[in-house]
Amino acid sequence: MSRLSILTLWLALGSMSCIVVSPDDNDVRLDEYDADGDSYYSTEVGGGDCDDEDATINPGADEVCDGFDNDCSGGVDEMLTTIEFPDADGDGFGDSNAPTIVCPRTEGYAELGGDCNDDDATINPEAVEACDELDNDCDGVADDSLGGTWFNDLDGDGYGAGAPTTSCDPDTGLVADNRDCDDASDTTFPGADELCDNKDNDCDGAADEDLGDTAWFLDLDGDSYGDPTEPSPSCGEETGYVNNGDDCDDTDFTIHPTSTDIACSGVDENCDGDLDETDGDTVYPDEDDDGFGDENRPASACDEPTWTITNGDDCNDNDDTVYLGATELCDEQDNDCDVDGEVDEGAPPDFTYYPDVDGDGYANESGTPVDSCSQPADHVLLGSCQPDSSLLTQAACEAVSANMWQANVDCDDAVEAVNPSEVEICDDGLDNDCSGLENDPSTDDGRDDPCP
Repeated sequence: MSRLSILTLWLALGSMSCIVVSPDDNDVRLDEYDADGDSYYSTEVGGGDCDDEDATINPGADEVCDGFDNDCSGGVDEMLTTIEFPDADGDGFGDSNAPTIVCPRTEGYAELGGDCNDDDATINPEAVEACDELDNDCDGVADDSLGGTWFNDLDGDGYGAGAPTTSCDPDTGLVADNRDCDDASDTTFPGADELCDNKDNDCDGAADEDLGDTAWFLDLDGDSYGDPTEPSPSCGEETGYVNNGDDCDDTDFTIHPTSTDIACSGVDENCDGDLDETDGDTVYPDEDDDGFGDENRPASACDEPTWTITNGDDCNDNDDTVYLGATELCDEQDNDCDVDGEVDEGAPPDFTYYPDVDGDGYANESGTPVDSCSQPADHVLLGSCQPDSSLLTQAACEAVSANMWQANVDCDDAVEAVNPSEVEICDDGLDNDCSGLENDPSTDDGRDDPCP
């Protein structure tokens, strides 16, 4: 094959860009025109490789964001660049006034523009408009569709008039309703009661309408309150009529709205619709007749039985020694009904107890006595009387056992084996039975014979 034929074939194949020509050993080699070994010939010989020194650049390469024409198409980074906007506040919307072409997207930029305040992340085209005098949603209007329309209410009747004011947070004295036909009178507003004053009180365009039947009422009993069922035929004042219809009984001058209700009368003296509302004095049963009622059983004063009183200070209505302020007794009850609920506190003691040092159940007067309602630990009574006796006081107990009171005591409270109930043990050096003799057997009748 001639050189001309080989060159013609190479040019034809080179124009196809991606075909590699491998000439026979006897032919002219074209490898020198694929210097980077990417199987594409240089454009110098009609091939498609636009940079035969870089194997990553050829007609078959993918275009990447690197500022080069990777696929030899004639364009750099085509179809890969985007327009982005600086997003200083990180809300996903950038500043439309500073667009930037980037490839790829960079940190601190947003794909979407339209941010009207790129220093505040709460302000962007998707934000919700708030009443803060700011254009939160970047539509060009601050507080749009949020601020209300308000009107001055000079007379404080809840209805305004005059020029409107737009505000998200209205000041005191502004209302939303502007239908007041006289903002200098608090008796004039839509829905007000029409009065006999030659004014349009209810703002319906007419004055004193329909007042001929309602404005003045007959006051038959002369208590200054009229009978609502007896209206005057005119709007003007007439003798025997008053300008109110508030009397619930126009035949009794003691019955009217400012009268005092009488307890348990069954009559509504003050015309408020309630009978005997002052009958609320609460009474309590006093079963034990101690002058104090049972706090747990209140009753109505109008239905007061003979056994009820007006205080409920008895915490036990079955015992006349128990009521609020009663003297505390040694009876294991809260006699004085105080709030702490303690029993026997401060009560005069019934018995005097003495220390039982040796724990044998007997004591003597050598120890310090304790006055108490109940027996303290390690203490006993002197003599034969015991706390559970039917006798209620120590004095009574002593009276019936006078001969035993002093005799039945412990003669040695340091030794448990020495007390009036022990059996005498001869020659032990102890007066075991407290008889006064050391060798006196307790079984001897004489109690003064020595031990055998």
